[in-house]
Amino acid sequence: MSNPFPNGLVQPSGNTLGLLTGTGGDIYFVDPNKGAPRVQQYSFDLQRELPGNVSVSIGYTGLTGRNLGYGGSGNALININQIDPKYLGQMANTSTLVANPFYGITAAGQYATRQTIEIGQLMRPFPEFGNVYMQQSTGASSQYNAMILSVRKRATGLWGGTFSYTYSRLNDNQWGESNYYSSNPGIQNNYEMVPGSPYYNPSLEYGRSLLDSPHKLVIAPIVNLPFGKGQKFLSDSTTADYLLGGWSATLAITLQSGYPLGVTQNVTGTPYLYGGTLRPNLTGQPIQASGDITDRITANVSDNVYYNLNAFSTSPTNQFGNAPRMLGVYSPWRNNVDFGLNKSIRTGGGTSAQVRIEVLNMLNIVQWAAPASSAFGNSSFGQINNQANNMRMVQFTLRFQF
Repeated sequence: MSNPFPNGLVQPSGNTLGLLTGTGGDIYFVDPNKGAPRVQQYSFDLQRELPGNVSVSIGYTGLTGRNLGYGGSGNALININQIDPKYLGQMANTSTLVANPFYGITAAGQYATRQTIEIGQLMRPFPEFGNVYMQQSTGASSQYNAMILSVRKRATGLWGGTFSYTYSRLNDNQWGESNYYSSNPGIQNNYEMVPGSPYYNPSLEYGRSLLDSPHKLVIAPIVNLPFGKGQKFLSDSTTADYLLGGWSATLAITLQSGYPLGVTQNVTGTPYLYGGTLRPNLTGQPIQASGDITDRITANVSDNVYYNLNAFSTSPTNQFGNAPRMLGVYSPWRNNVDFGLNKSIRTGGGTSAQVRIEVLNMLNIVQWAAPASSAFGNSSFGQINNQANNMRMVQFTLRFQF
């Protein structure tokens, strides 16, 4: 306790080692050309008041993003020490061991003690380092368009509520974004994102966003029971007012589509290009397995593969797969029904009480998380194993106001 550093403190080397700084290990640095993102939002809508306290509106909203981070809400890493794709297909295995030129050189770090080394390591632009990650890079773009239709009735009299439907489309090339309901395939060729590289072309990854959910329908009616004081029926009965008065019921139905899915390819041993995330080839067959996934799992828990496995094939050794970043398949729909029952009680004077019963996920609808594995060739590839929401829950609330 008196000397927490018995071996002394490791002093920072600063720039004393020059280009040998960090050799034998991974390097992280912030993109020196990192810029400031720009986002423009715009919208318009038309509203019409109808008889009976009903209003109807239809509108459009859009968003244009430029110079965004490739990681979206996260931080995407671009490995500038990936093997040049020009060597694709020119060797059987980048993990083949050859004589290590760094053996015995103390400054080479972890490479100094190995007599052999993978040939792929020596083919890297900076073979004396492991991965060289450029982070916080900007240059991504996004475009969101949505049409919104809604009908609202104020909750006066017997009933009220809201109906709304949103149809939208979100495109981007933010390949580092994450999503609990979907799977992110990452980037296959890092040099597509490195300015000055002969492969630089971020638009190759532009397409449906990992966060694209095109359909959302919400139906939320409110019903006030017409009994008791001040209501249409039994307004003069104290007993009826006590038992039947002040009741209202609410229902919230949400039907929402899932998110686009992406896949990778299982690679055993050292990555093929020491940097990119390999994708499989598409065979042209339907990507999604037939039948509703919930119905299939309910009938047979082992029948849980979301993809048609025949839709994929292993890409050739050291070759890029032709699967796009996002497949034309979405994760399962995320539907939900909540119910609430509320009673207001007059307690005299300036006080009142309220009793509320809420049933969340009333119909016990399952929302599925992302597949257990997005790597083709993995034993759990495309399997739906995890639930993303809670099952039915009932909660009671008593509130007294004074």
